[in-house]
Amino acid sequence: LPAGVASDALVESTDIVPTVCELIGVVPPHEPGQVDELGRDRGAIDGRSLVDLVHGRADAVREFAFAENGVY
Repeated sequence: LPAGVASDALVESTDIVPTVCELIGVVPPHEPGQVDELGRDRGAIDGRSLVDLVHGRADAVREFAFAENGVY
């Protein structure tokens, strides 16, 4: 990866696994046969690879992010 690359793009911690998987040439974890009634693959991990983002081939990987905080 290029040294000193910075981005204002919105990312999530779930993006770490698919990014590392792409960098080392491994297919991200997947549980087959988990398709819901709308045809969405629920066996796939939630994150997205950030490799294109850090190499300047993409401006963003997502438009929105979800965060949740528990009650103390």
